[in-house]
Amino acid sequence: MCDIGTKYMLNAIPYIGKATNTNGLPLREYFMKELTRPIHGSKCNLTCDNWFTSVLLAKSFLREPYKLTLVGTRRLNKREIPEEMKNTCSRPGGPSMFGYDGCLTLVSYKTKLSKMVYLPYSCDEGVLNPKTGKPEMIMYYNQTKEYMKIPSTKRTTPWMIKRLEAPTLPKHARDNILNIFPQRNHDALETTGNEPPAKKRRYCDYCTSKKRRCRK
Repeated sequence: MCDIGTKYMLNAIPYIGKATNTNGLPLREYFMKELTRPIHGSKCNLTCDNWFTSVLLAKSFLREPYKLTLVGTRRLNKREIPEEMKNTCSRPGGPSMFGYDGCLTLVSYKTKLSKMVYLPYSCDEGVLNPKTGKPEMIMYYNQTKEYMKIPSTKRTTPWMIKRLEAPTLPKHARDNILNIFPQRNHDALETTGNEPPAKKRRYCDYCTSKKRRCRK
């Protein structure tokens, strides 16, 4: 879990498959509640992918002690999506459909001829952006979803670049590393293999400056 304002990682839990002790909870519910523990009661919003998103979880997060809102995607085959919102072929592209269940909003947006996007949201009433005509929750999700990938790439990229300096690195391993990066960076990685200059460390927007403690 990371902070969108500073890309600061607030919490992380290693996933070890079936050996994970979830105390009887489903994996999705266990990881979501454990990862968000530092911000329980903060009324923050969570952006997550389809694996972590569920209607039951969104409803439970609105209550004590969590007090969190959630936005994420859902797959077409999930039973909480009404049949009226699944008419992929006959429905024209562009217009959005909204469904409401108490405090939750579900939007169905057709981006392409055969592609639909479903987002449950627990703090929106189905507002359209006047400039683009897209639902505000779609635009919000697109703006925040990329930040979920930043902590993992920041942690792994320096190590992969460092491995390129090894003269005994097998060719297939080198090719796999280079395929991960954008094409425009291939030449720079192959020639230098140096880590990018370190930037000044930023701190989480959620925490106050009083909590900053520097140790040697």
